Amino acid sequence: MNKKIAIHKNDKIFKHFGLWNEYIIQYCEKMGLDYDVVNCYKNGFINQMENYAYLIFLPDNHVLADKMVATSILEVARRQNLKVFPNHDTV
Repeated sequence: MNKKIAIHKNDKIFKHFGLWNEYIIQYCEKMGLDYDVVNCYKNGFINQMENYAYLIFLPDNHVLADKMVATSILEVARRQNLKVFPNHDTV
């Protein structure tokens, strides 16, 4: 069973204290977890979801696209049987 984690990171936004993905990446490295940094907005990402068991997509309140489509991306991933964060149980 695939245990790989996909962590969404948007390099086009400015860095600020509210970007949790950097902390999650550091945690995965420290714990030796298998992960990839991905861009959920990239063409074809939906097709790549089959390579992962988990998706972490922490919407940034400073990015309009995140606020508009993050829920939809997480729902598509969930329907493809990925464990997602955040999800309805954690929000």
